[in-house]
Amino acid sequence: MRFDNKEKEDEKNGYQVASDAFNANSLWGYKLSKKWAASGLIQYRTALLQKRWNNPGFLDMGVGLSWTPLKDMVIAFHPINYNAVFSKSEANLNSSFGLKVIGEYSRKFPAGINWTTGFSTFFSYKNGALNNWLWSNGLSKNIKKIGIGFDIAFKQNRQEAKS
Repeated sequence: MRFDNKEKEDEKNGYQVASDAFNANSLWGYKLSKKWAASGLIQYRTALLQKRWNNPGFLDMGVGLSWTPLKDMVIAFHPINYNAVFSKSEANLNSSFGLKVIGEYSRKFPAGINWTTGFSTFFSYKNGALNNWLWSNGLSKNIKKIGIGFDIAFKQNRQEAKS
């Protein structure tokens, strides 16, 4: 992304990284009923560019329940969750136990267009300043076995802002 901040005389020329993200997660469970399951979750988030791999990195590991109120929707509540934070910076970043809640809904539209929206949040039992959330939306389409997509996300994470 190219920035143009006319108020700064020492602005860098050329392109700069505005934001990048790498997210991976796995949710698995044991079915208790048609709509409920005991579940486990592993979720990892970090940045890739400018030597930011795992600086900071966030790894959530938790167990709880998953609910599927609709065919293409899942909501997971994991009151036993550990949010591990990794960082090479000198910023004081803290890991903690807390509640992890995730929700995802996907929909297929005519013409082969897929929409997915997801929300993920962590509420720390230790300190509210360690809470974070991420809301992402994506559109995608396969054209001759090549996937084309557009994603946009909004997030709040005070610890990530420190690093």
